[in-house]
Amino acid sequence: MSYILGVIILVFGLVASIALHELGHFIPAKRFGILTPQYMIGFGPTIWSKKIGETEYGVKWILLGGYVHMVGMYAPGRVGRKTTNRKGELTWAEQARQEAVAEIPSGQESRAFYARPVWQRLVVMLSGILMNLALSLLCVGIALGAIGYAAPSLRLAEVSAGSPAAQAGMQVGDKIVGIDGSEVSDWAAVQQGIGRTLPGKPARIAVQRGSERLELSVTPRESGGRSVIGVLPASQRYRATPGDILKYEWAVMVATSKILVALPVKLWETTLSLFETEKPRDPNSVMGIVGMGQIAGQIASTKAPGFTLADRVASFLLMMGSLNLTLFLFNLIPLMPLDGGQAAGAVFEQLRRWWCRLRGHPDPGPVDLARVLPLTAAVVVAFIGMTVLLIVADIVKPV
Repeated sequence: MSYILGVIILVFGLVASIALHELGHFIPAKRFGILTPQYMIGFGPTIWSKKIGETEYGVKWILLGGYVHMVGMYAPGRVGRKTTNRKGELTWAEQARQEAVAEIPSGQESRAFYARPVWQRLVVMLSGILMNLALSLLCVGIALGAIGYAAPSLRLAEVSAGSPAAQAGMQVGDKIVGIDGSEVSDWAAVQQGIGRTLPGKPARIAVQRGSERLELSVTPRESGGRSVIGVLPASQRYRATPGDILKYEWAVMVATSKILVALPVKLWETTLSLFETEKPRDPNSVMGIVGMGQIAGQIASTKAPGFTLADRVASFLLMMGSLNLTLFLFNLIPLMPLDGGQAAGAVFEQLRRWWCRLRGHPDPGPVDLARVLPLTAAVVVAFIGMTVLLIVADIVKPV
């Protein structure tokens, strides 16, 4: 039951992220007067919808995305453009242009998306992406800054009987504050200090016991190729500062960017792994929505000692933060039909206008994004193939 609850929480989080992403597009579009007939969460057949004013709001069955329908997404195109193919039929691009123009009500041509100033179109397209970045920061901020995270403290929770620490007089509750004359600020520094001491050679360890500071001589012994003294730290909940949160977000952003750059290679490796039945899947491989559902289920059902409800909530929030950061970076890719593709088209249009103005040429008008429809279709097919591949891989050979 706990596992299923985790999956349900992920689904709700995903739907909320999609809804807020589309809201990021919708609000500025309405503000700028762009005609928006639909605001939909999901794809496929409609589960529920309601029309309020000029916009139909609804939910569809396939909850893997959403859209805000804005009229006039494709400009009419330049005079003398190619409109038919070799068979005399309308090209894909021309069909898209004519359909985009046909859906604009008479007298409301200025409300078409392509007719709005470039800066307004950029705001509309980038606001959805920035909404995901804001959600990511919010989730990480709550998880690490408000809830906090459990980490080893400098205070001892256990001193093994007969260990070097016990023989030196160290006790449960002691707080290690220095090693060999150097102050320590966290448990990692304690481990490094002990690790630098050779087995059989004494180390001077300073501990705080109540109001008293004691200097103890502890001689580490060797275990597993390293120096140990036989103590375990108590766990303590820390709360990250705004600076720590930004550093964490940046580190995740860099790691995610590297994965996206290497995505074709990662997908090919995932495909090959499906045919290597005896070889486990690379734990660093790309995973899809099913894999994320498996992680969510594990978070909800884990019964590890010390893994509290607060830790579960924080883990879910960090996962949603990572998901929204991935959506943010993925949508920045300058390919149609991604938001980055529309934004790139608007930037190109403005640069072209500046260039024509400098050379004394007339305004070339809106950029004709319908011309890249064949590439757009190829990108859509590639995305569908990637989604299917990752679903199969997550089911057949989970990470």
